[in-house]
Amino acid sequence: MMAGDGMYSSLDRIDFIATAKDGSSHYVQTDHRGRAEIEQDRPMSTVFAIMRVVNASRTAAERGGQYKVIYNINEEPPQFLQQAIACAGGVVEAANKELIYQGQLIPCENIVESCLAEIAAGISQAWRLDYSVEGLQALEQGLAQQTPAPETDEITYWSQVVRAGAFAGEVMRKMHGGRWDRAERGIGTLPFVFVSCGVMFNFLGKAIKLFANGPEDSIASMVRAGCAVINDQNKKKKSFWK
Repeated sequence: MMAGDGMYSSLDRIDFIATAKDGSSHYVQTDHRGRAEIEQDRPMSTVFAIMRVVNASRTAAERGGQYKVIYNINEEPPQFLQQAIACAGGVVEAANKELIYQGQLIPCENIVESCLAEIAAGISQAWRLDYSVEGLQALEQGLAQQTPAPETDEITYWSQVVRAGAFAGEVMRKMHGGRWDRAERGIGTLPFVFVSCGVMFNFLGKAIKLFANGPEDSIASMVRAGCAVINDQNKKKKSFWK
C-alpha cells in the first residue's frame, strides 16, 4: 500500500505513512502539479483526489489507531480541490502549511456523483456515443486500443479506468436509475460503486479487469447481467402485488 513515487494518479496506494510526535499516523498523498494543471481537468482532478483520500482513510481504519490523511501539494490548490479533499475527510498541506477549509462541507459522494456524470458526458460528446450497452461496447473497444499498462503511463491508465466506469454508470442510470456511492470496506480497489435498484455495480473494478484481461471482462456484459437481475426482481415484485 505504500509507495514513494509521489504521483497524484496513484489511486490504489498511499505515498507514505509517517508517525507524528503524538503517536498518531499520518497517511500522506502527494501531488506535484501546479494550480493551472489541476484546473485543466477539474472533474478528473477532483475524482482522483477524493479517491486517494478515501482509500487512505480505509487503510487507516483497518490498521486502527489515531490518524490523519494529508494531501501534500506544492502550492495552494483551487477551492474546488480543497473542498473535495475536506469533504473526503482529508486535510490540505501546501508549502508545509496546513490549510483549513472554511467553505461548505457536503458528502463527498455527491461530488463524485457530479464529476463522474460530467466525465461521462464529455466522453459521450467526444466519441458520439449514446448511453446504451452498444455505446459502452464501442467505448470499451476504443479504450482497449488507447490504454497503456499502469507501469508505463499511470496517469493515462487510471484516467481511462475512471472514464470507462463513469460511462457505464450513466448507461445504467438511463436504464434503471441509480447513483454513485461510497463502497463498503473490502469491495474493490477503488472506493466507489454505482448502486441501482439495490444492486451494487463495481464498474471501476470491472474497468481494471477489462484492461488487464480483455473482452472476457467486459463492462457491457456486467451491465446486461445486472439488468437481468433487476428485471427479475421487478417481475417478482409485480407478481407479489397481483
